[in-house]
Amino acid sequence: MWDWTHTKKRLNLKDYPGMTWGCSHVATVRHHGVDTQYYYLGGYLRGNGKYVSGYVYSGNVTEGTNHDYAGQSIVYPNEFSNSSNYLHYIQTGHYQKLARQIVKLFPNTPVDLGLSKIAAYNYAADDEGVLWYEDKEPVSTKGYSDIISLKSVNNYLYKHKTASNATKLAGLKKELVKAGYPASKRASLSGYKLGIYIVNNIPDKYGAVIQDGGYGHASVFALILGKKDASSTN
Repeated sequence: MWDWTHTKKRLNLKDYPGMTWGCSHVATVRHHGVDTQYYYLGGYLRGNGKYVSGYVYSGNVTEGTNHDYAGQSIVYPNEFSNSSNYLHYIQTGHYQKLARQIVKLFPNTPVDLGLSKIAAYNYAADDEGVLWYEDKEPVSTKGYSDIISLKSVNNYLYKHKTASNATKLAGLKKELVKAGYPASKRASLSGYKLGIYIVNNIPDKYGAVIQDGGYGHASVFALILGKKDASSTN
């Protein structure tokens, strides 16, 4: 990524494999009689939230959503293409350690992307501004039935968002028992899917996630159960 004069290198894209950059305009550069297109890209760097922009040769980038999720701090529900894609993110994401631990508590309840979107947008305990925008409506639950809200669990996690993962997990287990889902019940669940979306107190020092308010971190905790209709293709 170069500055406008193409003399100062700002960064190497290869050092940020999980980034999805935004493009504001295209520039044509003529060098020795040859025209070359450059995209003006910008984005908040993963890890420190610093905003960086500059010109990148068009042949070095591809239009679309970046599916290299492991190093990304936040990936929004609508950026995933299917349940397998989403589960891979949970299994490999640097900021998904708590989510991985929660998934293990439901050994026979597969993670479902559609249900996770419902969990995130309809049932989450979250910092204002992370997922919601003004006048945004809850997502449709079409294709799912017998949705079980685990609101007390979500609220507990949010209330203790600055606690360690060990503390969160211990409290979560107690809340699940109170809600009627001890380990034995969770292990015996049949036909249910797991909706889960976790943003676990990630750094937001530069306000890349929460534009107004916040305290330098962002949190979203959403967990539900539900059944997928047999006719559903979601």
